[in-house]
Amino acid sequence: MKRVLSGIIHLAIDVGLYYLALFLAFELRRLFSGEILGIFFQPEESVIFSQFATLYWIPVILVIFYLYEGLYENKRPFWLDLKAMIKVSVLSTVTLFAFMGFVKLPVTFSRFVIVAAVVLWLCFTALSHNILTKLFHQIGLFSKRAVVVGDNSFFKLTRKSLHENTYLNYLVNGWVATCTPKRVPEDVAYWRFSHEINWAEIAKKYPYLVVQESFAREENELLQKLLLSFDELFIIPDEPYNNYLNSDLIFLFSAKVFLTKVHNNLRSWWIRFIKWAFDKSLGALVFLISMPIIGVIALLIMIDSKGPAFLERDNPARIRIGWKNRDFKVAKFRTMYVNADINILPKFLKENPVEAANWKKYKKILGRDPRVTRIGRILRAVSLDELPQIINVMKGQMSLLGPRPFLPREREDMKDYIDTIVSVKPGMSGLWQISGRNNLTFEDRMKLDVWYIYNWSLWLDVVILLKTAFVVLNRRGAK
Repeated sequence: MKRVLSGIIHLAIDVGLYYLALFLAFELRRLFSGEILGIFFQPEESVIFSQFATLYWIPVILVIFYLYEGLYENKRPFWLDLKAMIKVSVLSTVTLFAFMGFVKLPVTFSRFVIVAAVVLWLCFTALSHNILTKLFHQIGLFSKRAVVVGDNSFFKLTRKSLHENTYLNYLVNGWVATCTPKRVPEDVAYWRFSHEINWAEIAKKYPYLVVQESFAREENELLQKLLLSFDELFIIPDEPYNNYLNSDLIFLFSAKVFLTKVHNNLRSWWIRFIKWAFDKSLGALVFLISMPIIGVIALLIMIDSKGPAFLERDNPARIRIGWKNRDFKVAKFRTMYVNADINILPKFLKENPVEAANWKKYKKILGRDPRVTRIGRILRAVSLDELPQIINVMKGQMSLLGPRPFLPREREDMKDYIDTIVSVKPGMSGLWQISGRNNLTFEDRMKLDVWYIYNWSLWLDVVILLKTAFVVLNRRGAK
């Protein structure tokens, strides 16, 4: 009932947003039909807004497509919902024009108004679904009460992950522990796992069940029975870096067997070409926009401290591991004092044993780095220190998005990960950039890169690109 009511609220708001989008699109059309753009948009004085508003079947078609994609019922992570919304908008626009071609309308309607209305509606609904669902979560409205079955670490990680992803609106308030719990939160109902547990009673209060993969294997027969009691069942793999994003579930009917088909998109020459075209087209735009910015930053660096604006051509700090394990030189702003690794770093690590341990574990200084200049600190905070790498992208040495470019001295530490990481070009940004790079261990960063390669899709690149912009605007770069 809660799911239905939540869907009705979203649907009602979406219909209202459609008419807002239609009104704005109509006003844009009137604006563009003025003296300046009138040669492209001829005025349609005979058509008024009320005539557009009477086309009630347009929002009906849009809402039907949203219903078909489960956008009012099955909440997924926001980026998956956004992907479905874009898909729906394209398909519904094609359907609208096809319908208008078959039905003879009494008035000729502007195609611009209809397309603009659909685009604006897409933006409005994406924003409204995100805000409204997070608001529901914050006030505890329509929350999906879930129970987790697993050990201490699994419960802690699952609860944290679901609560942080507020768009899903799951509330973990139940725990069936498969081991002796270290600590049970006060707001969590707790059961010690046994076959005598009354699962039907648990399901009445917590209709969403989350289980550990190992538990699903060991208690498969029990799990099949639990499907009769719970609304939804989630099985989370024991290994968090599994490469299942580009996978298909295949059912062999005669054998009653499920196959999980996992494929690496970047092995295909056609997919590689799409990524190359994406890099070149978007990279050219970024290159043109960034040139004046690069010039201003270079001037500020030279004013702030002695030395060149960019790392010198023969500076070993410029060398990175590239595609096919070949070294190349990155274009990079100088953010440290000249010869800082020789004159500053050894003394600093000797006087600060904690940072010396951090250097050994993370290959970086986690606190305030004395090697970094004042301007360098600002550039790193907003992730602009690597902006000149757009030159490497245009030269074909790097990609806009990809694994982080590793240093040659890190080859030995990369171990078995290196072959996978160097199978693609390193990126200016990537999954490591938006995943709290200052809090990741060296191995975690490599795991993220490998996960990105095996799970690559064009939509994943779009999501990372948008999140990178968010990270830059929120000054969550390197320190």
